[in-house]
Amino acid sequence: MFFGMSKLKPNRSFIFSKLLTITLYMDIGVQIKKLRKHNKITRAVLAEELGISAQQLYKYETNRNKTPLHTLVTIALYFDVSLDYFVEKNPIIEQHQRMNLQEQELLSIFSDISPQKQKLLLNIARQFTT
Repeated sequence: MFFGMSKLKPNRSFIFSKLLTITLYMDIGVQIKKLRKHNKITRAVLAEELGISAQQLYKYETNRNKTPLHTLVTIALYFDVSLDYFVEKNPIIEQHQRMNLQEQELLSIFSDISPQKQKLLLNIARQFTT
């Protein structure tokens, strides 16, 4: 196995964790920007407080770069929020938590089949909703 993947097919938990990681980082940038704007602080001021350039902060806020944990901790301390603030109300996490075991199994099976079979299965499923 190489990084959670077998030779034949990807490990489902590995794929979900990567999707979750990407989504979390996207939300973190958005949350940093919301927090900064809500507190009426310019990017330059916050960047100076963090010891980084305004350009680097822009990259974090727009998700062009991942925000390092130590920077996130500093931002949380600066604005007096918990680290949970940056990942609360994440739609991917909430959706996964709301899924029952049957829905999780269906999603897992769906991710294992070919794109052509996925399209076919979606067309069949859509017929049941109309």
